[in-house]
Formats: sequence, structure tokens, C-alpha cells
Amino acid sequence: MALNLSLEAWEAGVSRLPIWRITFYKWDSFTVLREKNCSPEDFSNNATLNGTPIRVSSATDLTGGIVGVGYSPRVKPDDFLQVFSKLLQRGGMFYREGSGALTLCYVASGSLIGYVEQHINSWDCLGALAIIEAAGGKTNDFLANDGLWKGNRLIAGPEALYPTLESFFEC
Repeated sequence: MALNLSLEAWEAGVSRLPIWRITFYKWDSFTVLREKNCSPEDFSNNATLNGTPIRVSSATDLTGGIVGVGYSPRVKPDDFLQVFSKLLQRGGMFYREGSGALTLCYVASGSLIGYVEQHINSWDCLGALAIIEAAGGKTNDFLANDGLWKGNRLIAGPEALYPTLESFFEC
């Protein structure tokens, strides 16, 4: 089954386009409508899935659902296993899609409670990060340290669960 991903507006937070849309061919269309000069509060209520408003999960701990986990061969297996082990040791369950953008959109819609990946490229996630933000979620500063060009670690989820997700990366 091929995934046809159409991404409009690729620079999260800086694009002048009023609409961000990620469409997964024959499946779902996740959209953010950003009115010109809207405040961050207005932006955080504009995410939709096939026209229906979506919000991130209200989970406050790992028992509230399933965490999406991304993996890149740019990360050493032992480094990946440290993060993965922490998730499992703390009672979490995981989901692996193979598409960072789609999995992140599942977080935005509340189907998954969070997402962690040690390294993902910007073109695989920026549109979905805008959708998560518009659905009320929190992400790390993906663009830090030249993330647009080099990629970066990615943590995303509801505000209340974010510290738990972030702790998977602590030594």
C-alpha cells in the first residue's frame, strides 16, 4: 500500500500561507486553518481531520493510551533501545507506523497520546508539528540547532504528559 503524502506549507510557524494541510492519499486530510494575524490562542483551536475539529489527548500519564515511536537508522540501535526501554519500563505501550507525519497527526487527533523520536528530518514532520500545535499539543523546539537542515529529536504530546515523554531522553 503506497502512501501518497501531499504537504502544503512546509515552514512551521513562518509560512504566510493561510492553510496547512497534510493529506494522506485516500485516507485522511489533517488541516490547520490559520487566519491572517491570528493570535496563538486562536491558532490552537483550528486543527481538523476531514473537516471535524481535533484535539490532542487529555492523558496525564502513560496509562492513558499509546505512544508513537519513531526510529531512524541515523541513530545507533543501543541509543534507541535506551529510550524505548524507558517507555516500556514505565508501563507505556508503543505504536510504530513508519511515517513520522502520519503518526504525529494521530497524536494531534488524540488517537495516540504522544510521540518520541531521537532523530527525524524536517521534511518528515514540520507540517504535522503545526497540526499538533493547532490541536493544543506541545512539541520540543524542533528547529533549534539547525533542525530545519540537519533534523532533530522530536517530542510531542499533550502539555500534561510532555515532561514524561521528555524524560525518556534523560541519561
